[in-house]
Amino acid sequence: MKMKDSGIPWIGQIPEKWGKCFLKNSFNFEKGKNASLYTNEYLSDNKGEIPVYSGQTENNGIMGFVKDYDYFSTGCLFVTTVGAKAMTIKILKGKFCLSQNCLIMQEKKNININFWFYALQILFDYEKSVMCGIMQLSLRIEDLKKYAIFLPNKDTQQKIVEILDKNCGQIDELVRIEENEIEKLKEYKTSLITKVVTKGLDPNAKMKDSGIPWIGQIPQDWEVGRLKNVCVERNEILSSTTDYDYEFRYIDISSVSFEQGILQYQNMLFKNSPSRARKIVRKNDVIISMVRTYLKAITLIKDDNNVIVSTGFAVLKTYNSNPQYIEFFVKSNYFSYMVTINSNGISYPAINIENLLNIFLVIPDMQTQQQIVDYLDRRCEEIDNLIKIKQAKIEKLKEYKKSLIYQYVTGKKEIV
Repeated sequence: MKMKDSGIPWIGQIPEKWGKCFLKNSFNFEKGKNASLYTNEYLSDNKGEIPVYSGQTENNGIMGFVKDYDYFSTGCLFVTTVGAKAMTIKILKGKFCLSQNCLIMQEKKNININFWFYALQILFDYEKSVMCGIMQLSLRIEDLKKYAIFLPNKDTQQKIVEILDKNCGQIDELVRIEENEIEKLKEYKTSLITKVVTKGLDPNAKMKDSGIPWIGQIPQDWEVGRLKNVCVERNEILSSTTDYDYEFRYIDISSVSFEQGILQYQNMLFKNSPSRARKIVRKNDVIISMVRTYLKAITLIKDDNNVIVSTGFAVLKTYNSNPQYIEFFVKSNYFSYMVTINSNGISYPAINIENLLNIFLVIPDMQTQQQIVDYLDRRCEEIDNLIKIKQAKIEKLKEYKKSLIYQYVTGKKEIV
């Protein structure tokens, strides 16, 4: 197979007979006709069976379902346009609507949309790598009109699609199996925490009724109380004015993971900080998201070196109790359930601090609390390590899939 220079460094050589094709010659681009209409409130009031797609990538990109449709397609390309997940692409068919931060590409002429689907994944991956770290990822229609890919003849396109469908399908299935295993490990971790902080470590301990239906029996020498009996809200807030600027480390709700704790700190100056970056935290404070969407945003602050958290957190200072034990308890299934049923609001349900502090919990003596902390630290670390191994395997599978697609859609892997 004779090759030629594509003229594009990251593509390199391509088969001699492949031709360059600009996206604007094959597609019309369109953002949602009624994108601003599809708020969470609107979706709640107009529930139906028609999917509404948006720039989010959770739930297969679907933010909800409504009664009426804006589009009906036998097959078009859907692309997200803003944020960390910009340039995520999929094929849409049937009836649907579009919300914010996404667009569709509808064919102008008869094309193999499946080949374009694969080729654009590689193009978008490259464009994201160029943008990353320079600016917020953003895809404009003006950008799409400048992009181009290289096309073989239609027979070759179809053969490549068939090969990639088969191989990528097998890889996706392996990824799905690993992801399911990760979810099972996460569920097991939460159930383990729940069992230990409500039943203790001694299977032969004498038990008594806790008086709390969702907890049931607890060890006989444990006490029942409310969160406010062992915690108080730390209500230290940064002043809205200052005589001099200063830098702090900021933690937003999205920066906290149930499994990994604090994912990152954002170093920022006070003058550039958002109004929500106002709550002061100290070492051994427990922070809990009061917004149900981020219910798993719970962690223990392990240092107090100039750390500020979002006003979306409840900041709890513990007393007469082990802070790590409180952290584990508020990560239990029971506590999550109580936050859920005590939250108010439709589009952005949240719990207030009073209701949060009134949630019941069980309190063993300090020695038992430390034993529970030591046990759960060890077991949770084991589970987290298993999760990391599986996540690494998923990343390798995804990288292999990208490499496979690249090799075929740039013609470097010859079709036999």
